Amino acid sequence: MSGRFAIPYLKEHGDRLRGIVTVAPVGTEVYSAQEYQSIQTPALIVYGEKDHGLGTSSTKKLQNLPNGQVVELANARHPAYLDDPDRFHKLLYNFLRQIEARGV
Repeated sequence: MSGRFAIPYLKEHGDRLRGIVTVAPVGTEVYSAQEYQSIQTPALIVYGEKDHGLGTSSTKKLQNLPNGQVVELANARHPAYLDDPDRFHKLLYNFLRQIEARGV
């Protein structure tokens, strides 16, 4: 359901955010590729390899974000950060450093 809240906010107020991190968001299927392409906020999209339903369908949609980075965590389930917290924290740290470096 997080996609149903985050995407409308990004479309309307994305300029208020320096970036967004999503972990296997759902509710992303209701938006078009054009709507995603209009969002300029940097995004880190993380999903688990074993999240075949939600992770796969959401990722296909979220790949339309022009400033999005999509990362699959190997052997991880829907709450991917729980299965590989060290890798997730490294990804998060690097994403935040990239945002800082851009001065976004």
